[in-house]
Amino acid sequence: MKKWNLSETSEAVRDIAESNPHHIDPGAAQDACRYIGDDGKPQCIVGVFLVDKVGLPVDTVKELDTAAPFGGPIGIGHTVNSNILAHLDRDSVDFLSFVQGKQDMGYTWGRAVETVLSGH
Repeated sequence: MKKWNLSETSEAVRDIAESNPHHIDPGAAQDACRYIGDDGKPQCIVGVFLVDKVGLPVDTVKELDTAAPFGGPIGIGHTVNSNILAHLDRDSVDFLSFVQGKQDMGYTWGRAVETVLSGH
């Protein structure tokens, strides 16, 4: 099993963003971002990365949309799902969490990734 490090993760996520740099998650306007959409496909950039690059099953990634005890979805930054964490080092999880946060604020995929990579 491959464990993704920060360099590999950031490169793969940047590639996803570059393939659709102007995409804005449709849920961002309604504060309703989700990793997996009603159609069973990844809806956000982190969902695309986890399913298409890491190769995780959609049902595993969908667990990130589950309500957390503190309100809102669990999300990548707070997951304890060993099926997800086994594939990512801690720096990768932090990077994905920051990118997801920017995307959820309505940033385009390109801007979300570049903002995080530039440290802003």
